[in-house]
Amino acid sequence: MEILLNIWPSISELAKDLGEPYSTVQSWRHRGIPARRYPQLIEVAKRRGADLTYEELVAANRGESAALSAASQGDAPAGGSLASEGTT
Repeated sequence: MEILLNIWPSISELAKDLGEPYSTVQSWRHRGIPARRYPQLIEVAKRRGADLTYEELVAANRGESAALSAASQGDAPAGGSLASEGTT
């Protein structure tokens, strides 16, 4: 859900852009973002000038948005492991 609040200033604004009641969007904090909403979220994010991807939405639902962001910026090694190299 936090990834959405990086695009929209509030849950109210997000709900308004989606044409949904505040309570519906607020419930996503506890239930997760429904996958059937991903295409609509990507579209309304574009209208706000933001690039939002399916991968980011899936990761946000899994609580992995920070890991995805770090990996996309090159902060994590390929494979996402920080295991030491050269050990047997």
